[in-house]
Amino acid sequence: MVRTIVASLSRPVDIASLVFARVAFGLLMLWEVWRYFKYDRIYRYWIEPDFHFTYPGFDWLSPLSGDGMYWLFIGLGVLSILIILGFFYRIAATLFFIAFTYTFLLEQGRYLNHFYLVCLLSFLLIFLPAHRSTSLDTWFGFTKKSDTTPAWSLWILQFQMAVVYFFGGIAKIDKDWLAGQPLRDWLGGCSNYPIIGKYMTSEPVVHSLAWGGMLFDLLIPFLLLWKRTRMVAFLAAVGFHVANMVLWNIGIFPWLAIAMTALFFDPSWPRKFFRLPLFGTSFPPSGYAKKTVVASLVAAYCFAQIVIPLRHHFIPGDVSWTEDGHRFSWRMKLRSRDGKTDFHVVEKKTGRVEKVDPRDHLERWQVGKMDTNPDMMLQFARKLEREYKQANRGEIAVHARSAVSVNGRPEQDYFPLSVDLTEVSRMTPRFTWLNEFDDAPNFGLEQSLVLD
Repeated sequence: MVRTIVASLSRPVDIASLVFARVAFGLLMLWEVWRYFKYDRIYRYWIEPDFHFTYPGFDWLSPLSGDGMYWLFIGLGVLSILIILGFFYRIAATLFFIAFTYTFLLEQGRYLNHFYLVCLLSFLLIFLPAHRSTSLDTWFGFTKKSDTTPAWSLWILQFQMAVVYFFGGIAKIDKDWLAGQPLRDWLGGCSNYPIIGKYMTSEPVVHSLAWGGMLFDLLIPFLLLWKRTRMVAFLAAVGFHVANMVLWNIGIFPWLAIAMTALFFDPSWPRKFFRLPLFGTSFPPSGYAKKTVVASLVAAYCFAQIVIPLRHHFIPGDVSWTEDGHRFSWRMKLRSRDGKTDFHVVEKKTGRVEKVDPRDHLERWQVGKMDTNPDMMLQFARKLEREYKQANRGEIAVHARSAVSVNGRPEQDYFPLSVDLTEVSRMTPRFTWLNEFDDAPNFGLEQSLVLD
């Protein structure tokens, strides 16, 4: 059986779809870089803030000084062009992955699922022979030309996209989502749309979109794999992503998803559609040992992509409340969280209590993210601890009154006021210091919670 699987993954298929993936990815990344310059996001997200919320294990990362971040994004643009052209492809793909992932890891407050997807796809492209056709690398003889590629190189991209869809659907098997929350609130912002706006908040539409979105995500990978339903499924995917693009501001994700979804068609479809030239050579065969190593690495990657989105099921507490396991799990457009946090610094030596407004230390967009993220609250508490020590204010404790609303529920106290955030490790399980979540679906009820 192992030999059969290895042989199946290693069989040669048309390289045209892989070339399409390379060019489409490069074009979309070039567009994304342009968007960052156009909307001045480089300054806003990486230069203007005095403090950045890093991911666990990456506290040592910091933005480049001076104009370094601008030059980094110029470099990302150049690397995108090199990927499109297939010129010094392996080097370009590797550097793009490192540079983009670096920007991703600099700031938790900027987490988006499609940025995470870009990190994964750019990592995979390093190892895929996407430059063996229609590239400057073959033109200049840097690599051998080929009109075929091992099946695994396309299959792993299909698998990655299937994971995004399927686990997005798994996440929507949720009582809030199936009850229409938070979709109902989001659709309220579309009520001014011509013709369709007045219908957007009707209960039949809300429930149809909620259940339809869940079923679409769950079924679309399987419908794309079956030849008889592939075209209908692809057109449905195009409609789904275009609708999302119209309704929500989600950047390049709809176009990236459409491009990656097209890889489910016969590998030769771009050659027929774009009339790519044939080179008449095949991908050089490799020995069984090498094929087995490749198959093992592919299996390990796929295993990780399955386990990571499921990890929150093994962590106590409701993920919509604790955020433990929410990220990197394709829980997309799934919940709405609002919060308000007041921090209180207690000087242990004098007992003096000082109220701290986070907006005096952070950018507004960072505050909005931190108010509903316990890990970011811990980082901010540690930041205050460092600042007070530098100011010779002595040892301090940081307490906070945080009220959070999930999917329109009344606000709830996130954790006891007695908790000293400076004594809580980022590795401490959140269910041990956060209050228990009251998940009764009493959406829309008014409740005031006074913050002392």
